[in-house]
Amino acid sequence: MKRTMSCCAVFLSLSACAVPGDFCDVVPGEKRFDAAVTAPQMLKTDREDVEQIRVENEYGRRYCSW
Repeated sequence: MKRTMSCCAVFLSLSACAVPGDFCDVVPGEKRFDAAVTAPQMLKTDREDVEQIRVENEYGRRYCSW
């Protein structure tokens, strides 16, 4: 699972290089998960990813028109 997520993260990082614009242009909105099922499971298995998503969501709320 971690390897798949790492590969996805690398792919998304590289593909984001081809998209013109800043964070607010590239990321259309918050990343959300079902609080009752998905979020607790992600905290158990992918805590680092959850932290990164939290940081991105906070940045977006602060600097984009989300």
